Amino acid sequence: MENEQKTMRESKFELLRIISMLWIIMSHYIYHGDVVLKSTGSNLFISLLIMSFGRMAVNIFVLISGYFLIESHFKSKKVWDILLKLFCCSMVLILIKKLAFHTFISYDFVKVFHPLKLLQLSWFIPIYLGTYVLSPFLNKVLNTIDQKQYRYLLLMLSLGLFVFPLFHFNVFYHDSIWFVFLYCIGGYIKKYAPPSNLYAKGFCVLLLLFVLFTAEKVFFHQLKGVLSSYSQLNFYFNILGSICIIGIVHSMKMKNNLLVNTVAKSVLGIYILHDNDIIRNQMWKSLKSSFFCYTSSLLLVFYMLLCTLAIFMTCLMLDKIISNFMMKLFNHIPLLDNLFIKCDKLINGDE
Repeated sequence: MENEQKTMRESKFELLRIISMLWIIMSHYIYHGDVVLKSTGSNLFISLLIMSFGRMAVNIFVLISGYFLIESHFKSKKVWDILLKLFCCSMVLILIKKLAFHTFISYDFVKVFHPLKLLQLSWFIPIYLGTYVLSPFLNKVLNTIDQKQYRYLLLMLSLGLFVFPLFHFNVFYHDSIWFVFLYCIGGYIKKYAPPSNLYAKGFCVLLLLFVLFTAEKVFFHQLKGVLSSYSQLNFYFNILGSICIIGIVHSMKMKNNLLVNTVAKSVLGIYILHDNDIIRNQMWKSLKSSFFCYTSSLLLVFYMLLCTLAIFMTCLMLDKIISNFMMKLFNHIPLLDNLFIKCDKLINGDE
């Protein structure tokens, strides 16, 4: 199992995971730090671009999952590992909250030890886990239908989740369904899309149009509904841009890089640690940029990058500690290992 996992790691996609996480942290700085609400002019222009790239990065994570999982077997231990990581990270954050912010809320322990409340600490984790649990059944369908039927399926999903919402007809959209849609797209790229430089050309054209569109909205004060649109996963740039980027990485070649692969293993932990309900409000309140940052776009970008790198590196070190010490205490429990094997055989249809 370990060898199979190693061969599946491609450094080009692992590097994309790292870059995507940096985009997400920057977008959280813009959003949770209230930068986008306090900015005007060029600062608002930058803030909207960063916000959109952050949402695009979330799409990229799910697309990558579909890209690799379409040809893999379900592993119930992965569900356990993600839940365990969420639990351990949240426990560490309670300690940090006490030491760094001198705040202790007993209800935080209730959240961590109550399975349903634990899942509510991060909006991404339960939806991602739901998609992963469905993946063996999705794979059964996606690997059975032919390419024409696959395209028809994507077309139908696109109409309900992407095209209709452009005309404010949003009745079919839900984040859970959206993740399944992204999973299907990632699988299609892996199965049928040939490497091509058209992805890069398409992304350049799309980015140019998006920059011009954003500039028009900001500098001509047409801001009604802009913040809401840019923060949606199914906003046209967020979905089309993420597909183009996956296509670019799918088409490129990159040698295996141990450092990239090692850092990328902690990306999920970094996400859980930096955007967790236990500490989110206190962290972003302490990191909000001072007023002078809003007077200069260069200062704003500098402070944002500084905070992003600081958060990324701090969470990276914390995740390595959690993975190498805390999580090992709960791994390789014989009773659980036997249960995982039985679940895998049942779901994957093995004899």
